Amino acid sequence: MSQLSFTGKSSSKGRSRLTQEVRPTASQIIADEEASDLDEYEEDLEGSGNEDDFGPSMSRSSRGRKRRKGDPLELQSQFEERNETDAINFQLLVRNVVRYAICSQTSHNTITRKDIVQKAFPEGTSRNLFQSVFEEADRQLQLSFGFRLVAVTQSNRKKDMAVSQLRRPATSNANSSNLHRYWVLRSTLPMELQKDSRLIVDSVLDTAYYGFLMTVIAFIAVSHCSVGHSELQSFLQELLTEEETTPLHLDITRSLSLLVRQGYLDRVKDDTHNQFVYYIGSRAVTEISIEGLKSFVTEFFPDSDIDMDALLTEYRQEYQNQSSSSAA
Repeated sequence: MSQLSFTGKSSSKGRSRLTQEVRPTASQIIADEEASDLDEYEEDLEGSGNEDDFGPSMSRSSRGRKRRKGDPLELQSQFEERNETDAINFQLLVRNVVRYAICSQTSHNTITRKDIVQKAFPEGTSRNLFQSVFEEADRQLQLSFGFRLVAVTQSNRKKDMAVSQLRRPATSNANSSNLHRYWVLRSTLPMELQKDSRLIVDSVLDTAYYGFLMTVIAFIAVSHCSVGHSELQSFLQELLTEEETTPLHLDITRSLSLLVRQGYLDRVKDDTHNQFVYYIGSRAVTEISIEGLKSFVTEFFPDSDIDMDALLTEYRQEYQNQSSSSAA
């Protein structure tokens, strides 16, 4: 009995010892829980680079906004391409204005803002580009062709008109009032280069045109910068002798009317003598320099008793008035 009791006691102690070895202590339980939390935290950190892991916490609109932001490099490339396209379109506009200015000068037409927009700017082009395109075209004309665009302001001849004429709304000068401000090309080359035959275009029509123009301007200049129609017509008829038309292939009256429309002459009705009076126009004063007029008069009126000092003084006054009005 005593042996059995001993054995039973031994078994109880063994089971108790086994139970003590298997059952974890409180400190072990806490350590195991902390280790488990640490493992889960590390797994979350490893998966944080994947956008899909945040699906439950990120709204669908937020993911859409993130996708719409696009690649910064792609946006920069698109921006550069757009700037390059704008630069190309700008240069095309500049070249169009340069071509139009040269063609207008060749055909003796004035250059107006309205015509530039209609003929040099494609449909749909912003009018806000006009000033910058015009300035760049002027710069390229100077660098490549030796010309610059000069503003011309229509002369105000009301001070020279008779009182009865001022009361009439329609005048010959009013027909060109739409050209109260326009541009023409003027050479920036030195005078010796302008006279160089190698740089002068050999054109019979241009030579005849400018010859007739300079003759008319010179005659008006030596007549104290104004002359009546009958006196000017008589002078031109003597030069043309038996010819019925001028070098412009028009009769005298129509030729003078053409020069008025082109801005080289101003024409005012004189009720006192019932005829037109011609003045040197703003365009002629702008394009024909004082030195150019003096050279022409000296060459083609060598035997005349013209007072060149008085002539140049009057013409210089007209030139200065035009220069100041153009600058304004």
